[in-house]
Amino acid sequence: MMQRLALLLLAATATGFELLEASATQCLTVDNCLSVPCYTSACADGYCQYTQVRKGTKCPKQSCSNGSPCDDDDNDVCNAHGECLNAFKTYGVKCPGKSCSNGGACDDDDNDFCDARGECVSAFKPARTTCRPSTGGCDVAETCSGSSGTCPPDKFANKGARCAGTSTGGACDGQDVCDGNGQCIDIYLPSTTVCRKAASTCDVAESCTGSAGACPADAYASAHTPCVGALNSGFCDDQDYCDGNGKCVDKFKSSTVVCRAATGVCDVAEIVATSCTGAFNIGDCDAADHCDGKGKCVDAYLPSSTIKCPADAFASSKTKCKGTCNDNPCDGDDYCDGNGACVDGYADSSVTCSGTSSGNVCDGIDRCDGGGNCVDRFLKNVVCQKPVGYARPTYCNGKQATCPVAYLDTNLRDAAPELVATHERSAPAFLLGLLCAAAVGVAFVTMRSSHGPIEHDGYVAM
Repeated sequence: MMQRLALLLLAATATGFELLEASATQCLTVDNCLSVPCYTSACADGYCQYTQVRKGTKCPKQSCSNGSPCDDDDNDVCNAHGECLNAFKTYGVKCPGKSCSNGGACDDDDNDFCDARGECVSAFKPARTTCRPSTGGCDVAETCSGSSGTCPPDKFANKGARCAGTSTGGACDGQDVCDGNGQCIDIYLPSTTVCRKAASTCDVAESCTGSAGACPADAYASAHTPCVGALNSGFCDDQDYCDGNGKCVDKFKSSTVVCRAATGVCDVAEIVATSCTGAFNIGDCDAADHCDGKGKCVDAYLPSSTIKCPADAFASSKTKCKGTCNDNPCDGDDYCDGNGACVDGYADSSVTCSGTSSGNVCDGIDRCDGGGNCVDRFLKNVVCQKPVGYARPTYCNGKQATCPVAYLDTNLRDAAPELVATHERSAPAFLLGLLCAAAVGVAFVTMRSSHGPIEHDGYVAM
């Protein structure tokens, strides 16, 4: 009995009350004995007996803490005192959604992790992660702190901050501002603000109401308001007035108003209250003009029974006339231009005429120049004077109507300045030169006499 008590006392100090209770259990077989962590059991002398296992022996799922997210129950182990110690998962092993803080706006539940001491640590979203978006121009977005799963309290834009209210873009809308509590207050332009200028005399300017963003409906000047219409001059124009719908209506004097007195010898005197100027204001057939009541001055004329005054008419362009250039050998047929003028016509250059020089030995056939002038023409290289004695024949030069001076005489005349210059040096040489020139002339005449006659411009040289 004493030995049994000693075993019970040892069991009590080694494994606590659990082992004490198990050791007091009577048994017939070992199956009647309770299982005690870190001990093996046996049935002896009618009681259960227990023996401590070696340190390090696993005691799966038999520690005092089991089933927690970070417990490693399969690896619980016995210590030297016969106790089954808890085994925990290593640091960083995820335990999603098993921490003490879950479901918050800034909680990162999918990334909760074990701390190697059996605790599941809450993971939070990074700092500056938006956890409550802005709901408008007067609200500000909230962000996570990175150290809490709770989103910070809602905050708003400062009072007076600019925003866009329910009324924007109107002619009378002002700058809307925040009230400091998340609301945008509509601001309108004051009633002294002109939002639509007057477009004309018959229109009026509109101003804001101070309580709305839209400009009031367009309004117009009242009917019978004086204005200036489209037709603003002339004796038949009268005072114009607005029609009440923004338009200026032209007003004219009555058609019974005389606007211009008649003029001319066929006119009779009228008493004219008002005058105007029509399109035709002078002439023997003009009568008094009158306004037509629509702003126009109507020309009036005396009846055909009073005096015949037909419109001026002109001969057609096919009518022959007598122009300013007449009795001219190069004048052609003149024709009217259809507007009352006679246009001179001239003969063309194929027409022959008689110029200022005619009947002379070197005169040729004169022709018109197409501009009314007769152009003199003269013969050239045609004999105009037969040779006499030893002299050579003389030819027309194409520059004059008369026969030029004889060849020898001409040479003498042309050479006179040189002969005078050389007279003092050699008088005998001068005489010898004259004799030589005469001999040459005789020879030349003899040679020309062997050629036939020369024809030029209708004339035959002799």
